[in-house]
Amino acid sequence: MKIVKRLAVLLILGFFPPDFPAQEEQRAEEEILVIGTRIPVDKIKISRTVTVITREMITRAPVRTVTGLLQYILSVDVRQRSPLGVQGDLSIRGSKFTQVQILIDGIKVHDPQTAHHNLDIPLSLADIERIEVLNGQGSTAYGENAIGGVVNIITRKPTDLGLSGEVLAGQHQTAAGNLAFSFPVNKFGQSFSLDYQTSDGFLENRDFSTLNLTSLSSLEFPEGRLKLVAGHNRKAFGAAGFYAPLPSREWTRTTFAGLSAEWNKTTVKAHFRQHHDRFILDVDRPDYYQSEHTGRSFGLEGYSLFSLHPGGRMAVGAEIRSDGITSGTLGDHGYRKLGLFTEYSLSDASGFFLSTGLRADLFSSFGGEVSPSLALGYVFSSRSKIRFSIGKAFRLPTFTELYYDSPANRGNPDLKAERSLAVETGFDTYPTGNTRWETTLFYRRDRDLIDWIRFEDAAVWLAENIRAVDFFGLESAFSHRNWNISYTYLHSRLNSPQDFTSKYVLNHPVHHLTAGWRIDLPYRLRLDLNGTFKQRRDADAYATLDVCIMRTFKGMEWFLRITNLTGSRYEEIPGVSMPGRWILLGFRFK
Repeated sequence: MKIVKRLAVLLILGFFPPDFPAQEEQRAEEEILVIGTRIPVDKIKISRTVTVITREMITRAPVRTVTGLLQYILSVDVRQRSPLGVQGDLSIRGSKFTQVQILIDGIKVHDPQTAHHNLDIPLSLADIERIEVLNGQGSTAYGENAIGGVVNIITRKPTDLGLSGEVLAGQHQTAAGNLAFSFPVNKFGQSFSLDYQTSDGFLENRDFSTLNLTSLSSLEFPEGRLKLVAGHNRKAFGAAGFYAPLPSREWTRTTFAGLSAEWNKTTVKAHFRQHHDRFILDVDRPDYYQSEHTGRSFGLEGYSLFSLHPGGRMAVGAEIRSDGITSGTLGDHGYRKLGLFTEYSLSDASGFFLSTGLRADLFSSFGGEVSPSLALGYVFSSRSKIRFSIGKAFRLPTFTELYYDSPANRGNPDLKAERSLAVETGFDTYPTGNTRWETTLFYRRDRDLIDWIRFEDAAVWLAENIRAVDFFGLESAFSHRNWNISYTYLHSRLNSPQDFTSKYVLNHPVHHLTAGWRIDLPYRLRLDLNGTFKQRRDADAYATLDVCIMRTFKGMEWFLRITNLTGSRYEEIPGVSMPGRWILLGFRFK
């Protein structure tokens, strides 16, 4: 009965908005996207489901982490083990967390040890210009691990002299702050940011502390520019029940540097990422099991754009990459990669548009993979379109899936790469600049899917390829002025008898509803409401409502945030409880 009431609240938020004054309109075709393709394209002529979180949305959002922003996006399932972005997994359209590719300025930042660390991103919200989320396969553009979708975090270009910050405190001895400073010098821009948060946690051994240090540099020159992102992230947190029903603890350190150079129609990107992870399974018996790993990734990528004929453009490029790990428990392993790719897009005055691509990746340890794709659509008015796409994608096993061995989990060195075929069709309309409706039907078949499984009465989770799983889904999103609502239905079918318990693959939401509403109140108050309803497969449904009240006073924005206002009891990862009501009070300045 409580779930019904909470779902009703979300529906009320979505379907009975107030009459806000009209905002300045922006045509959909004026929004240039860079995700899912090397060829920049107007959103009205992209044949995929893409959600953009703009800088304005980030500034107004009642959250302070990337995971907080993503949890309200269409078909995105953020499965957190701890709040405030401390540790969590990202799923899109029912994918596993290992099947989502994370990018910073188009540079891949996945962790070869385990995708549990993919969201260890050394960026604060002060460093981000926008986030683009692509639903569905992206291996033609980005290679491995882009089965469920792609998230591209685009950093800001320092252009203004300024100092900004945020300070907050709240329940469970929570304290957090952010300080950012930027300055331009002619064509050069530089910014630095510091972000810190700490809490005693809402349960024993669920405390945490995190630190982000970030530097953003940009240099403009005739016909091109340079951009450098460098950051360091540290986390220490209680991990009780995260991977086993024991009082565990974990420490991580992430260092990332990414350089992008653009000149005329050629782009070159280089990056380095190092991640260190220390884990104690049982803090009461530290010698029972502990592990320490250091993973490293180096990469270089380049591509050029060509105009072939009116409306026709082509991109050709290559990528080299090296991933490796040094570990006392997993051993020392590594592999190298060479990727070659090409894309072609066509758009004519009649409204027809097409894009196709082909990518080949060769790995020193896993053989080769080919990822073709085809997408097309038709704009039958200046603000509406129909679209269709089909493509293949793949994912490599992580070093943890291959070599992990603990009292609770055991890897498998004989694992094969996952392969996927995805098809989707959709209809999008943008009747005004502040009204959008997007609907997609999609199907995906994942073969040789890797999951941690456990048979009846067994104590150990095993990494195995579990044949094929079919996913059938519908997603729809509607937004108008200051309110929005989105819904995803997802059905999965395992093409073999299920005589085991699945840890990740079959833990997706069957019904997933989100709604948001921003209300301008008297006395210069602003109220933000964000609600979520999820009904996971073989699990109880739950709903959460997050509230933020803000007021600007003497140049500072004061706010009161309450997450999970209704105090719902729920789990996003089986066996890992999430907090009830959590109250935070703070202010921002600029």
